[in-house]
Amino acid sequence: MDDLQHPIHTLSAVGALLMVLVPCLVLSHFLKLGSVVGLICAGVICGVSGLGLVEHPESLESIAEFGVVLFLFLVGLQLGSSVRHEGHGQHGSWKRWALLGVVQMLACGAVLTLYSMPFSRTFNGSLITGLTLAMSSTAIALQAIRENGAHGTRTGSAALAILLVQDLAVVPILALMPLLLGTGAGEWHLGDNLRSTATGALLIGGLAATCRFLIPPLLEWLRTSGGGAAVAAMVALVVVGASWLANYAGLSMSLGAFVAGAALSSSRSTDIVEKLVKPHQSLLLAVFFVAVGLSINLEPVVDSWASVLLHIFGIIALKIVVLFGLGLAFGMGRKQSLHLAVYLSQVGEFGFVITTVSADNGWITPDRAAAATVVIAVSMAITPLLVLLVRMLPDQPPRHK
Repeated sequence: MDDLQHPIHTLSAVGALLMVLVPCLVLSHFLKLGSVVGLICAGVICGVSGLGLVEHPESLESIAEFGVVLFLFLVGLQLGSSVRHEGHGQHGSWKRWALLGVVQMLACGAVLTLYSMPFSRTFNGSLITGLTLAMSSTAIALQAIRENGAHGTRTGSAALAILLVQDLAVVPILALMPLLLGTGAGEWHLGDNLRSTATGALLIGGLAATCRFLIPPLLEWLRTSGGGAAVAAMVALVVVGASWLANYAGLSMSLGAFVAGAALSSSRSTDIVEKLVKPHQSLLLAVFFVAVGLSINLEPVVDSWASVLLHIFGIIALKIVVLFGLGLAFGMGRKQSLHLAVYLSQVGEFGFVITTVSADNGWITPDRAAAATVVIAVSMAITPLLVLLVRMLPDQPPRHK
């Protein structure tokens, strides 16, 4: 009977989650806060800190992550088309934005390393913490950019370039962790890591070439001879294969999906591919935001709530200041720089990975891991609110006579 009742319990939990989700989304839309706030709030209400309707939120992580993967695939698909239509000038600007991404990682990493030093036992631990905090949430940032119509602007292009550089930075950070934090340091070899990096570059290059030259004609043939179902199956295979290959190479799955989408944008079936992917991407990305809310467990940090709030706003404020200054230094206006800073002010999903790895290896205590999870999740949750506040600011300061 227990086995028969299990699906009923699952359906009951999903139904209860949807009953909470719908009014949260309606209220969020009424208050003009954006859908992300409603989704995250619904997750908090249904999670362990609320009604406890979902006891194991980690079960949604794989589904949620694939929503981000599809999101980056679509971004690559649309970006590749725009670059091809806008010509060489766009390529030149992308080199500048890529440089901005590198400088952002170094500058934010340095500032946040200094910030974390009083709270860490070693400088190496502070360095890993600082680099982790310097990264932003791809899903949160791009969703905020899209909801505010900034995806085709200089701000959107700069933010996307920074996020892609951050995805690439995941590999060296993970490689440095055993060396800097002690555990497994004897197993770390420079030659092995150089070979892994070279292998990853070759695999990504092969992926880009395959999606650029082989997949488009195959999609055209399937579109005329196999019908829509065959095209949909092929697109799914491309996304899954690209994500798996990037993960195998030690890179993020979303980066592989982005490369596949950008390379595939040369196909005449681009519009069909986008129509096939977008509905599924929207649903799975919504699951991601709900999962962020479910991951917020306030119970372990109730006694240290003041410290947690201080860290949340301290980290966000430092990132905004550094990103705003970098935006100005790279020729962006004050309003564009402020929007860029707010879009990328939160801590990224990679922080959850680093927190889990650090806790599993005994580098941080369980209480600190719980507090770090809350800091990361809440920083994501308040980003749409910060974006709304920035949008309410006047375009120009008042003139004094």
